[in-house]
Amino acid sequence: MSLLDRFQLKNKLLLLGVIPAAALAVILATYLTSTRLTDMYDLLHKTNENLANSVAESSVNGVFSGDLDALNNIISAAINEPDLISISITSKRGTTLAYATSEIATPTLISKPSKKIVQSIQLKPISHADEFDDLLVGRLTETDETIGYVTLTFSYNAIQQRQLDILLNTCYITLLLLIIIGFIAKFISTTIARPILQLTTDVNHITHGNYTPPRISTISSKKDEIAILANGVHKMAHQIKGHQQIQEKKVREATHELRLQNDKLFSAQAEIVKSVEAKSRFISHISHEIRTPLNGIIGFLEIIQKTELDNDQIKLVNASHLSSKNLHTIINEVLDFAQLEAGKIIINKSNFQLKKTIEDTLLLLSTQADQNGVTLDYQHDNNAPDFINQDCVKFGQILTNLIGNAIKFSQHSTVTILLKISPIKNNQLEISICDRGIGITEENIQQLFKEYSQLSNLTSGQGTGLGLVITKRIIDALHGTIDVKSKIGQGSTFTFTLPFTNVKDSYSIMSRPSSYIAPLPDLTAKKILVADDNEINRLLLSNLLERQHANVTCVNDGQQALDLANQQDFDLMLLDLRMPLKMGNEVLFEIRNKPTKPNYKTPAVAITAHITSGEEKAHHISSFDGYLIKPIDQVQFFTLIEQLLNEHDRETQPFVSSQKNSRSCLSNKPFDYDIAKASMNADPVFMLLMLEKFFSELAKQNDSVSKLVKQSSYKDAAEIVHKVHGSAAYCGTPLLKLSSKQLEISLRMGDMKDIPLAHKEFCLNIETLLGLADSVLNSLKKPLEKQGA
Repeated sequence: MSLLDRFQLKNKLLLLGVIPAAALAVILATYLTSTRLTDMYDLLHKTNENLANSVAESSVNGVFSGDLDALNNIISAAINEPDLISISITSKRGTTLAYATSEIATPTLISKPSKKIVQSIQLKPISHADEFDDLLVGRLTETDETIGYVTLTFSYNAIQQRQLDILLNTCYITLLLLIIIGFIAKFISTTIARPILQLTTDVNHITHGNYTPPRISTISSKKDEIAILANGVHKMAHQIKGHQQIQEKKVREATHELRLQNDKLFSAQAEIVKSVEAKSRFISHISHEIRTPLNGIIGFLEIIQKTELDNDQIKLVNASHLSSKNLHTIINEVLDFAQLEAGKIIINKSNFQLKKTIEDTLLLLSTQADQNGVTLDYQHDNNAPDFINQDCVKFGQILTNLIGNAIKFSQHSTVTILLKISPIKNNQLEISICDRGIGITEENIQQLFKEYSQLSNLTSGQGTGLGLVITKRIIDALHGTIDVKSKIGQGSTFTFTLPFTNVKDSYSIMSRPSSYIAPLPDLTAKKILVADDNEINRLLLSNLLERQHANVTCVNDGQQALDLANQQDFDLMLLDLRMPLKMGNEVLFEIRNKPTKPNYKTPAVAITAHITSGEEKAHHISSFDGYLIKPIDQVQFFTLIEQLLNEHDRETQPFVSSQKNSRSCLSNKPFDYDIAKASMNADPVFMLLMLEKFFSELAKQNDSVSKLVKQSSYKDAAEIVHKVHGSAAYCGTPLLKLSSKQLEISLRMGDMKDIPLAHKEFCLNIETLLGLADSVLNSLKKPLEKQGA
């Protein structure tokens, strides 16, 4: 409700009469007063300029001849002008020739605001018209020459007093006008509002069920529009009273009937709720029953993988293990079917190799195809990118469901999988699965994507009827589409489209030959400061640098880094951006603002887990001489250091960008040995030390994050997750690196919707890694034990 709505009608009418008139009076008073004051100032200024010009013209001879008496007489005659404080005449060089002050020039008056007018005294040449003289002495130059200056100082005391008097008179007159306007507006508003307020009272009585008009009405005796309206309202009240009695009877009858209908609806609703609960219990029960033996299958397959196997056995065991893991993922989604129905599907996008993912899916389905006598024909579009960014697991689940159905219902035939880039939209895949099976009727196509529906012409009776439903929901969640075309006896074609992000530019590092070894710089006697709150990060950086004979000093927060930089001289500073007490960019800002300190011009490199946007780079990294993204690539690391220490001219180009290292994005494994090896300089002893420390801290960090999330201490939780993210980047755990990054962003933004999902994914990745910890550490210990033996 606005402030105006709170006023009664008579007050609104009063405002309507007062505000425009008052505004007009104030505007006119302001305008006239301003105009008068401006004219007064202009007149005074013009008069003073004329006086200064007159004195200057009268003083030409006296200044030119040096007649001081004449000058004093001139200024003595002019000093009696009103508001004039002093007059001075000076030579061209500034020497005072004459000076006089007025009798009103008291110290108090002189201290108040005043105005000075300076007029030059110019000597004009004598006019001549003798051409013969021009021939003898030459033509004189017709230019004026300034020989002195006249300075007049005026007091604004009188004019300010006059201004005050004018303003006061204007205020008194305006106030009087406003009072008169107010009285007139009040009288008019009361006269208009009185009958309307009476009518309002009558309407208020009617709304409360009193349909009888008042016996004495001052309105009915009048003949204006308001009286006509009032009489009409009173007649309407009589009619409403009669209709109300009739409607009350009908409402009582309808209410009784409605109660009977509601009872039937409540009974039907109760049956529906029971049916839905039974469906959910069925899904939950059957999924749990399946998951129990499936966990045993996965566990035994992992044990078999550790035994000695030939190539064919390894291929079969790996395919079985991958199939079991995919089945485990699908069953977990069936357990969350209620969330799936509500559209709450967790999307985990990552970079993966498109063609290889499809071929892996076909490998998983090859056994089923062989049993049914089906040949799988895959046709790949050469224009398709090698790598895309999408949800790899759900992409594989879509393929598995659609190709599996095609194999099931088209025995002893060929199933064609056709991949092409959509010609209509950029960055969109179009995949068709064509079979030569029994086909689907038009009626059954309408039932394909409904829960628990099985087609009438399919007699196999296999499945729960959820496969295509889940597939459709997943495609919708990934912003794709699916279309079905079929003819009975000729086969069916399922075509789905899926948008993706092209990430081919992120994989240039893969083109590097595996045998390539970059020359490492000699850092002997170089003093380097490393500041990072994560101990694993500090160990890794110091290990890389000390191998090249650098003298490394490590600190674990921003304040320590600043204190040390103010005391010791370093050749290079490596600063983590996100640290306790002071951020890395804050530390560098204070160092750069102290020219007397030893590291004022020392090159500084920002170490960051990720750059989320150009804005972050502009605000946090642009002040550094270079930056590196975790996990640190050894070649990029030493290339940048060597450039900053030996080649780079910081005075002309203070910023050196580093190529983005996205190698960790290439893997979807919980632990990737190649990534860890590249990050830790391929040193088995150091890798074992780092990974033992990483795994030993992981469980405690996970518990701390979970407690802080429950307590809604999101900032504290984000700091711990940031440390986990940095360690994960170095230790070859790409899935944990991705999930910790997503959780950290959600925690720092305080996103209540995304935090639970991101935290769940974070915890699952940690649990997976802790389950693999023993096997990872043992695989690193075996080569070391053999060397020791």
